[in-house]
Amino acid sequence: MPEQDRVEIESRSVLPAERSGKMILVVEDNVLNADILSFFLSDYGYRYEIAENGFKAVEMYENDKYDLILMDIMLPGLNGYEATRQIIDKAGSESRPLVIGVTAKIDQDNREESKNAGMLDIVYKPIDFNLLCRTLDEHLFGVKPTIADNQAEDGVDEPKSGIVDFKVLNEYCIRVAEPGKSRQMILTRFIDAIETIFVDLRQAVEKEDLRDIERLAHSLKGSLGLIGAWNMQDLSKGFETAAHKGGETFRPVHWLAVLEGAFAEVKNALFPRSI
Repeated sequence: MPEQDRVEIESRSVLPAERSGKMILVVEDNVLNADILSFFLSDYGYRYEIAENGFKAVEMYENDKYDLILMDIMLPGLNGYEATRQIIDKAGSESRPLVIGVTAKIDQDNREESKNAGMLDIVYKPIDFNLLCRTLDEHLFGVKPTIADNQAEDGVDEPKSGIVDFKVLNEYCIRVAEPGKSRQMILTRFIDAIETIFVDLRQAVEKEDLRDIERLAHSLKGSLGLIGAWNMQDLSKGFETAAHKGGETFRPVHWLAVLEGAFAEVKNALFPRSI
């Protein structure tokens, strides 16, 4: 955090009443990720508003200043880096906004570009909510997390496999639970959101728009981590990487067919068909 923006570091617990005095702008085009971030912020006492893309984020920041911005990096149209630059330019050096990047793409170039864009920090999907809370408390209140709380710098995860990890799925359902909302309703909303991404992905494949394919595969990857759909998440990651590299051997139609087959398996795991 730049010296002029950093509040004094101290060791204490932040009270929910203190958090309620802070307004956070969540910039996220994926409805599932926006939902779960919203529930998280409410649980911890923060107030929030949502912008569904980078253009909207710049517009909302101009009209209503926020204490901190959670900025998804892979956004349609105006990505998170450019949106951050525009917001910082509009704010001016004396009122530099606190921006934390959010992404499922872990690499050194990603970290460097987020820093160059003016982001103070970066968190990774699937989000560790305890870690995110400590990150917000550090930047907004100067509460320093311990070394043990920090994310691993190398971004290496233990290998995971399986159509759906029901422990992760149950945690997701608990996180987004609301009065009158059944588990079936939660899962139906999840499936509908993935179907919407597939509609856009099919159009991108038809147009052979590699940049859009990469962005949508990235969005799929982040969503699937919410319920522990590891196999399909790995395929989405592969599709994203292949689209980024491009080349004559890249066949997006083939990748799409494999992903759709994996999605059918996920749906069947969530809603088993009677024999």
